[in-house]
Amino acid sequence: MKVWVLVASLAGSAVAFPSLKDLQAAVSRRQFSGSTELLGDLATLPPGELSDVGKEIKAILLGHTEGRSSEGYRAPAFDSPQCRKDECCVWKYIADELYSLMHDDATDTCNDFARGAIRMGFHDAAAWDKTSPWGGADGSLLLSNELTRQENIAMTGVGARMKAIYDKYTSYGISMADLLQAGAKVGVLACPGGPRIRMFVGRPEDKTPAPVGLLPPVFFTADQLIDLFANKTVSPGGLVALIGAHTASRNHSAASTVAPPQDRTPGKWDTEYFSEQLRPNASAGVFRFPSDVSLAQSPRTGPVFHQFSAAKGAWDEAYAKEYIRMSLMGVKKINTLRECSKVLPKAANKLEPDEPEPSSTPSRRLPLRRRFPVSNSFRNTVSLPQILVFL
Repeated sequence: MKVWVLVASLAGSAVAFPSLKDLQAAVSRRQFSGSTELLGDLATLPPGELSDVGKEIKAILLGHTEGRSSEGYRAPAFDSPQCRKDECCVWKYIADELYSLMHDDATDTCNDFARGAIRMGFHDAAAWDKTSPWGGADGSLLLSNELTRQENIAMTGVGARMKAIYDKYTSYGISMADLLQAGAKVGVLACPGGPRIRMFVGRPEDKTPAPVGLLPPVFFTADQLIDLFANKTVSPGGLVALIGAHTASRNHSAASTVAPPQDRTPGKWDTEYFSEQLRPNASAGVFRFPSDVSLAQSPRTGPVFHQFSAAKGAWDEAYAKEYIRMSLMGVKKINTLRECSKVLPKAANKLEPDEPEPSSTPSRRLPLRRRFPVSNSFRNTVSLPQILVFL
């Protein structure tokens, strides 16, 4: 409460500050405590052995540099000699194809394929913890029998669509592990307001089914969820940032013919989800997961719900950093990855009028990325078993 009084008092003295919006976002960032534990070989390699990309990813994981990118790219013709020379080129065509399937131009909203892709990225990566000898972001969700598991079976339709894209481009050297994480990032972009999360490729794929019992049930308490994610290197604040993806989700398994959303604007990437969980009762037509409400009411995570509900820019950057972390779970050789952020579609990044433009600590090693504004629909029924938290 004292912090918000401080913000209110600062707001009353706006004349003394060149940018009150930036100040409010900075206060929110200071309150938020993100995850900082290193993953894979970045935890053991000495600084002198880190690649340029390894240094960047390490800085992201430590919270020292930005998790979003506005770097642009004009790709050579597909399958041309110039395209084959650029390992990121094929990903430009994949990302554009995914976006065209995930964004409904008529309504300017993301659709169920986008929701399913975001969920698949979570489910492939989060089936891992620090004691797991295998699992994580390895593509096994679609390369093994994992879709037959109760927590994944609702993604069968979306999985078939993603497999078709994989089959179309696999001869160009892509991995299913990278495709699932690229799909999750494009899915966020397809929701107007979604952050353009930096994209890294080079993960090996694995057909070995992921360990069982590592995905979170919707009836877990806040403390149970916090403990589960701590073993995945995610802080309580980082968990809140990640679960904010429910801003675009719908519960197709609820006892209703109309899949109720988790906030009132499921086709947009906004902070309405955080506000919704803080209300005494759910808004009309909204379904709230018990685990989400528990997190919003917990003294360990509730304050972060308040912070993000009032600062979309701060949440976007927190989500970007935490999702990059998620997308690297179980990846042993992170230092050899390549960055292909430039291929991502231009996001429909319409910030709310009272939100600051995205601004975080700039990269310490790479040039600042150029900013630019952002650029049919595919309907696929996605059901959500009651046992899972994520999309």
